[in-house]
Amino acid sequence: MMVATLSFFVIFSEAITQGDTFDEAMEMAADVLLSSMDFYLEEMRPVPAPSRPGRGEHMVELPPDVAAKVLLFNERPAQNTGNSWHLP
Repeated sequence: MMVATLSFFVIFSEAITQGDTFDEAMEMAADVLLSSMDFYLEEMRPVPAPSRPGRGEHMVELPPDVAAKVLLFNERPAQNTGNSWHLP
């Protein structure tokens, strides 16, 4: 008997995936999270901060380079830079 594991993100309702095993579901979750970041950045939408995992939930981390890009992107409105990027 094969049981599929469903993966979804509480704060990214559009990010849903599944895998045949837990490990596969976690890999697929990492892929769909990266895709979600692409859409958020492309549409110039602020990326919500991660929430703490609840009971039975597991954290999926962004690669460091993507996490840095998201942090910089989310700071842009606070700096009033419009579409340009300014590093200190």
